[in-house]
Amino acid sequence: MHVATETLFEDFMRNPERHLSWFLASQRAGLLSVHMSRTEGSDTLSAHIIEDLLDRLDFDLAVRNVSPRQIDPEGPLDPLSVDYLILGSRLGTTMLYRRLFAANGPGIPAYFLAPSDTPLWQRFLKRLNALDPALPRAARIIDDARTGFSLFSRAAQIQTH
Repeated sequence: MHVATETLFEDFMRNPERHLSWFLASQRAGLLSVHMSRTEGSDTLSAHIIEDLLDRLDFDLAVRNVSPRQIDPEGPLDPLSVDYLILGSRLGTTMLYRRLFAANGPGIPAYFLAPSDTPLWQRFLKRLNALDPALPRAARIIDDARTGFSLFSRAAQIQTH
């Protein structure tokens, strides 16, 4: 599912300037849907960064006069799946920044300038590694991550390209 989702964003990778608004709208809709799909009352590490990411995306989209189309949440998703998707997305965006925007200077969307939080990712990995892979929860986390990737895929497919 991860590879299929990355394939969906190939146009953006080839021509980021042309597809930037679509990418930002897709990220906004996908992140919000995954966050809203979490198990109610769950303790997610990503709760500490999601508001900042959504605020940055809202700013970037407002500058571009783009209103993202939202998708419905699907779940409930296990908190570790939600963290994997949101924190992993943040790490991926940091890599995209380095690859696509690092030399460009002013005009870089605020979303790409969000701080990377490697210690938070390490805390997530510690939680994940503490889980017994033989437990039914481990299989659920994998299934829920697939569901989350499908939410990102649906979010991308419904945005104006």
